[in-house]
Amino acid sequence: MVMEIGECSTRRLKALIVDDKNIERKINGRALRNLNFETVEAINGQDAVVRVLSGETFDLVIMDRSMPVMDGVTATKILREMGGKFKIIALTSDAEFKDEFTAAGADKFFTKPLDPKELEEALRKFELIA
Repeated sequence: MVMEIGECSTRRLKALIVDDKNIERKINGRALRNLNFETVEAINGQDAVVRVLSGETFDLVIMDRSMPVMDGVTATKILREMGGKFKIIALTSDAEFKDEFTAAGADKFFTKPLDPKELEEALRKFELIA
């Protein structure tokens, strides 16, 4: 799409929040919506993979580690093997999994709870927000 002079893109960035805990999805979704993201939720890694396979596109994925059906490390690895170019932020309550997530293809790692200021800083470094 070619944009005319003076025309600006109004597409909102889209984030997939992957966590089996509803409260975590809601809290992280609010933080992202405050940064003008559209948010979509998945309850486990398999749900995230299926969404991407079905053609949904995302700019960002927030991925929990410990979930039923498919954990976040496995889902991250599969999403990268599928060619996913979106940024993936790994999020877990245990910092010992940082290397595992990084090896799977995560771009950033945070321990829970996610600090909105740290999230905003990471999104600026990713150049997803100004």
